[in-house]
Amino acid sequence: MAGQGGIGGVGGFGGPSIQGRGGSGGRQQRDTFRIRPFLGVQAIYDSGLTSIRPGTDGSVFSRGAPGVEVVGGLYGTKQWKRNEVQLSYLGDYRHYANNANFNGADQSLNVSYARPISKRIGIQSSLAAGTTNRAFGGIGQISALDAITQPGLPVNSIFDIRTNYGSANGTLGYNLSPRTSLTFSGGGFLVKRQNTAVFGVTGVQARADLARRISRKTSVGIDYNFSTFQFSRAFGDTYVHGGGVFLARKIGRHWELNIRAGAVRLEILATRQVAIDPAIAEIIGVTSGEVVAYSKNILGSGDFSLTRSARGGNLSFLASRSVNPGNGIILTAQLDTAGVSFNRRLSRQLNFDISGNYSRMRGLGLINASFRTINGGVGLGWQVARYTQITARFDRRNAVATGTSSLLNLNGNRFSFGVVFTPADIPVSLW
Repeated sequence: MAGQGGIGGVGGFGGPSIQGRGGSGGRQQRDTFRIRPFLGVQAIYDSGLTSIRPGTDGSVFSRGAPGVEVVGGLYGTKQWKRNEVQLSYLGDYRHYANNANFNGADQSLNVSYARPISKRIGIQSSLAAGTTNRAFGGIGQISALDAITQPGLPVNSIFDIRTNYGSANGTLGYNLSPRTSLTFSGGGFLVKRQNTAVFGVTGVQARADLARRISRKTSVGIDYNFSTFQFSRAFGDTYVHGGGVFLARKIGRHWELNIRAGAVRLEILATRQVAIDPAIAEIIGVTSGEVVAYSKNILGSGDFSLTRSARGGNLSFLASRSVNPGNGIILTAQLDTAGVSFNRRLSRQLNFDISGNYSRMRGLGLINASFRTINGGVGLGWQVARYTQITARFDRRNAVATGTSSLLNLNGNRFSFGVVFTPADIPVSLW
């Protein structure tokens, strides 16, 4: 999100944030933060580790296992007079006592850069990349709420299989006047899954919006979005055109409200199985074949967010309906998400966070399956000495995948308890 004044600090207006724009919210004063490292080790227990059994039967197996995990990373913001860099890198390595098939490393990198070019023009760019073999838990867990602004993230994964992903995006902001701004953005993404039973995807996305500040606390505007998906090892393409109207408003000193409503036009080109006429099948010896199918739909879309940011903690309510590339099994899907998160600094030494979200992925193409999840987690970070913190966390996922005639329950828990070394002033809570 970016302030109404533009990208990279252009305009200097500390008004409400605009949903879908890159960067951080508008601020009247700019703070400078250090880039902070951390390193830790923790005991873990993961249940519901799920994969596809090697062989030709394609069966699914699920297990639980205790283990140990080494974690580390860098995070923070660095600001200069005209430039701003935000960095977040997380990495881990897990070793399970009795389930070596799920051992492995996860890595996640997010970098953004913003700079004003002139009094009217600013630029912002972002890069995200990662690798994980976890569908749930640890830094490999990617919430469906993250896909509101980053459709290329591999959300709602069903199996714990190795997935590599990356995306890049650039935004140009232009202030037409002190109250009116225009932005253009574009980028691409890819998701590669190593197991050949599931599909990868590459895509391109573009966005343009026009925003008008009608008061110091309220902005309104319109936007247009385009995206396209191409799937690996599967014939077909998806094209999505969408538009909408939005409202952004600051409520008091700490609250911000964003509402967007719109619609998308969806075009899907793919193949499907059809039965061959019995008379023809008797001659050629084949009972079914593939044909190219084309479909189009018009669907509603929208976003809602209500956030409270204060020195002692943050509270967020989020909801969204969008079109998503899917999870490697469901290809091109309607993604409905809703969630709430709260973190609070209970004292100088103790930090607490809790979150929960619901998501439902429904196939829009020729695969009419659905996948829905309910996630929740609670964590504590306690600073016991200088540079030394104790962390504890519990997460739970209830997931159900449904097809035309099948039902698959994929539930799991994650417990973690460990020690983290970091010069941060506020205790961390992983994740």
